[in-house]
This record gives sequence, C-alpha cells and structure tokens, in this order.
Amino acid sequence: MRFQFIFSNLACGSLMENIGDMEKVFSQGITHVINLQIGCETQLWYFSEMRQKYPDVEFLHLYFTDDKQDKPFWIWNTILEYTKSVLTASQDHKLYVHCALGESRSPAVIYLLLRVMWQYSQQKAKEVLHKNYFKKIRGIEKKYKEYIPGIDHYIEIMEIGGEK
Repeated sequence: MRFQFIFSNLACGSLMENIGDMEKVFSQGITHVINLQIGCETQLWYFSEMRQKYPDVEFLHLYFTDDKQDKPFWIWNTILEYTKSVLTASQDHKLYVHCALGESRSPAVIYLLLRVMWQYSQQKAKEVLHKNYFKKIRGIEKKYKEYIPGIDHYIEIMEIGGEK
C-alpha cells in the first residue's frame, strides 16, 4: 500500500486493501477520505469493515475512470468543495486522497488541490508532489502527468469565470 503525507493535513496514496492498511492510515489521524477508485461499488466489504471499525471517518466516493480523458468540471468542483469544507472546518482534520494504485488519479487530484487551494504555480505544484510523494515512492511519477493538461485547462476556465 502507498501512503504518504504531502502536508500534515493532506495525504495521498492507494487503496486500503485490508484491516492492516486501514490501521496504518487511520492511526495517522486521517478524518476524511476521497476515494477515487474505479469500481468502488464492488468493494462493499471494504466499506462495511471500515465503517464498523472507524465510524467517525467521512468518505467522498467518486467514480473516476483512469482513461486519461479530461474529466467533467463537476468532478473537479466536487473535489474542491469537499476539500475546502474539510480542511477549513477544523485544524484537526486530515484528508487522505486515494485511488486503486496511488499512481495517477490521486496524485492528479493532489496537483489540483496544490494549484487551486494552495495557489501554487504549475512548477511549484509539480515540485511539491515530487518531493513529498514521488521521491518517497519511486517509479510511478509519469502516470499522473497525463491528467495535468486537463486540470490546467479547468483552472484556466475557472479563473476567467467559466463553467461551474
């Protein structure tokens, strides 16, 4: 399982596949999870186990295909609104963003959050991701980059007051 903090309140990684993975994540104080795993509805055992053992953890489940196509703006908007509500509600909140492997969708969403919420430039967001995630989890950096043009296009449209 891949799990790495980007900042003290924001982590990125892969699917929690068993109770040991859940304990690894939730022992770090994670209070909220964005699940970007494809076919998340097929993992019912996973969610029922987690709900029983960690009833206070909140989840946002988004069906987010790994087809490298530009995503509809509502997906990016939903992620940003949820993240803003979580991280501004309490300094104690910690958000974990995961997809199945932690190689493309979850780092792409972290890139979006760094660009919009932390207002980092493209270069700065890539540097932070490299330093705080990819440098520690080697060999997977290229996959998330396929999403960057679509995310940057979304940000450009939003900056000029476009589609919401």
